[in-house]
Amino acid sequence: MVAEAAEAKNDASAFVQPSSENQQTIEAVCAAAGPRFVLTINPQFRDADDTLDFLAKKAGFLGKVGGFLGGKAQFLASMDELGFEDTFSLQEFVVTGTQVRIFKAYPFGWRVFAISDADEPAVLLGDAGATRPDYNVIAEVLAANKIEPKIFRDVGRGKPLVQGAIGTRYEDVVGKGG
Repeated sequence: MVAEAAEAKNDASAFVQPSSENQQTIEAVCAAAGPRFVLTINPQFRDADDTLDFLAKKAGFLGKVGGFLGGKAQFLASMDELGFEDTFSLQEFVVTGTQVRIFKAYPFGWRVFAISDADEPAVLLGDAGATRPDYNVIAEVLAANKIEPKIFRDVGRGKPLVQGAIGTRYEDVVGKGG
């Protein structure tokens, strides 16, 4: 989609729900746009990693095979080189049975929340700054606070995940080399 302004220098292009199948088109539009805005809205290529994505991150032959078969690592590298930056993102996934939400709103950094075991607002697990929060670090935060997997908490075994239960935050674990 292209929005044309009175002056060409103010034009903008946008891709709604782009996926890796749009890579060549996105690269071509970015090359032609110069300093003008190019947006991706609700990109579908950052949602989840699978075995092909794991292989595509490898160097050499395995990386090329993984990329050819559908892994997105080379595509993500291309998008990063083009300068795309998350300005608003709300993503949800599960870590040891716990629903986790990561949130970013420009100009602020990423924040990590978990759904409380009680009927209360989500529990802040910490701040990740400019770097998208890492699943494994979030698991370390839960473990450092002695928060058992959700299946155990649901049957009354283990410390509940509620407001005030988090003493060691995301940034504490990352600061320790987590």
